[in-house]
Amino acid sequence: MAICDESTTTEWQYIYEDYAFDKFLSTNESIWTTNTTTRHRRRCQFDLVENVTNYNVTFKRSDFESRRWKSKNYIGNFSNFHPSENARMSPPYDTMDVTTTSGHYVDTEVVHYLSKNDSCAVFFIMSIYGGGLKLWYEMRIKDSEIKRSLSSENECLKELEKVAKEKEQRVRTVYYAACQIVLSRKSSTRTTP
Repeated sequence: MAICDESTTTEWQYIYEDYAFDKFLSTNESIWTTNTTTRHRRRCQFDLVENVTNYNVTFKRSDFESRRWKSKNYIGNFSNFHPSENARMSPPYDTMDVTTTSGHYVDTEVVHYLSKNDSCAVFFIMSIYGGGLKLWYEMRIKDSEIKRSLSSENECLKELEKVAKEKEQRVRTVYYAACQIVLSRKSSTRTTP
């Protein structure tokens, strides 16, 4: 996420090109949430993109809760997290306003950091819970990358830890190696006659 003034338009467009939301979501593989700074406890959360356009995305978000998978469908509408109204609706977009398929607001997700190879990202998330504004960060990573390896040297994890320290927030684990096992069991039960 970068904010700049009118005098640096060329740099502005280049920075946002690097952090384009649709670029990260243009995949047919699961996108796992590995870590978060929110206190809300979640385990094994992943998104599966169904359709992505220049302006929005439809996706399914699943997590493992009370020993079973729970999934919901969402729509994400792209925009820019920028003080200028002129730039808000111009691609590439770094922000996604998430709603349920019936139109109820869920949260606003801003790309804070995107890895060089687009395999992982850190998001700044804003939502309203219990009448107050809640702010937190999350790291998400594509399935192929997490299967290859997730170490403390991962550039997105380093960025999440850095921003959490700056904001005095605690990083909590969402993804465990067992998530892949539980998901494979779910998939195998669907294909069993």
